[in-house]
Amino acid sequence: MNFWDVRDSYDAVIFLRSAACGAEERYTTENNTARQEKDAEKAREVDEATLAVWIGHPRLMIIESCEDFEEKKQRALRAILNVIGDLEIERKYLLKAKPNLLCKALKDSVKVSIEQIYLETGERIRRVNQNGYNAYYLTEKKLVAGAGGVLRKEEERGIGALDCIYFSERCDPASKIIRKNRRYFVYNNQYFELDEILEPKKLWMLEAELIDENDRVDLPPFLKIDHSDEVTGDPKFTNHGIAKGL
Repeated sequence: MNFWDVRDSYDAVIFLRSAACGAEERYTTENNTARQEKDAEKAREVDEATLAVWIGHPRLMIIESCEDFEEKKQRALRAILNVIGDLEIERKYLLKAKPNLLCKALKDSVKVSIEQIYLETGERIRRVNQNGYNAYYLTEKKLVAGAGGVLRKEEERGIGALDCIYFSERCDPASKIIRKNRRYFVYNNQYFELDEILEPKKLWMLEAELIDENDRVDLPPFLKIDHSDEVTGDPKFTNHGIAKGL
């Protein structure tokens, strides 16, 4: 067993920011004898180091600190319910140009390589490679009506390498294999996936998973992108649509 086995054994990671990050006046050691960080500065360092360990997990949700702790708890509860209900609330954007991969956020990002194959059943299999470690998944996604963004009910399970070979023999002949590099990074407490699609055509796409349908996406300023570039719900820019050449 290695680091990726342990990290990805969790269905999701819900990371609650310390009060030292955004609600500093609320940070105290008086109500928690187990808290070892004696000041907010040290707590921020530990918070960032802990978050960095989870970057690269396919489903990481960050709960910001706020003045109202009850609001923070409610957002965490909504995130948990989304995971339990296999519900994803996604926003997707098309980049105008190739990003500068040497900027700090992308230089510090976690990169994985993904091969995605669609089956005749409508399911898909994915092979994910990170630093020589391979993981395999069988996934089915279904659209769910929603007021904002796109809501998807996702059912995914890990499979073995031999299962991946078996399922790939049932590939949909009308769909091409998608090969892409994905970079995971955090900007302003939002977890992003930046996809560099290599095949069957070259595209750069940014995706964010929201906790609530009404959440606003704070787009990273170091990417050539704005809200007019949103392609959420456009069938041409779903992975299945790209595989079919729509």
